[in-house]
Amino acid sequence: MNSLIVLDESISEERAQYLKLKLSSIPNLSTVIDLNDFTSIINNKNFSLVIAITNNQKFSSSEKIDAVRSICPLLVLTKVNQDSLVFIHSLIESFMKLNEINFEDDILSKSINFILSNLYDDNLSLEKVASHVYMNKYQYSKFFKKNIGIGYKDYIIKKRITKAKSLLETGVSVTETCFFIGYNDLTHFSRMFQKVVGEKPSVFRMRHLNNKKSSSNIQFNRQFEGSY
Repeated sequence: MNSLIVLDESISEERAQYLKLKLSSIPNLSTVIDLNDFTSIINNKNFSLVIAITNNQKFSSSEKIDAVRSICPLLVLTKVNQDSLVFIHSLIESFMKLNEINFEDDILSKSINFILSNLYDDNLSLEKVASHVYMNKYQYSKFFKKNIGIGYKDYIIKKRITKAKSLLETGVSVTETCFFIGYNDLTHFSRMFQKVVGEKPSVFRMRHLNNKKSSSNIQFNRQFEGSY
């Protein structure tokens, strides 16, 4: 999220420098004092918020500021004195953090929905997911791990193997399971499955089918014995 602070000439140089210094720790936040700079900047860059600050009752170049309202959200703070600057810093910092969280939540939600919708597509890749949310793969990889707790590749493997287990438990063949969940290499699938589950998919499938068969025989015998 990019935001812009606009200070008019009523803000003293000392106050302006103090505010710029205090706000310098906030990412994606620009500060301008010259309204000519403001006009050129606003026309060449998209901002999620513009904050106009003046020491007077109203902003000196109100027509320029009012023109911003049709472009992006605008917050005008008037009659700002030295005591207000600390409050303004806290207000802006809190607002930026809140919107950064909302922005990250939106990216995460959008990318996870894309992943789950294409989870079993063999063409699903980190690059595709990153591109879907307008990030490069290196940025998205770090972003994903920070928010999910595991890497993108491990997340995909975990989700696909969970689906593979449910298919194999119902008797679907290893080959059909492999291709269904997005792998086109049986050896690779078997290796991934064994790494996550601890046994080969063929062994896992057979064990569950035998367990089901044994359970069915026990139930049949009990029903048979109960009929006498």
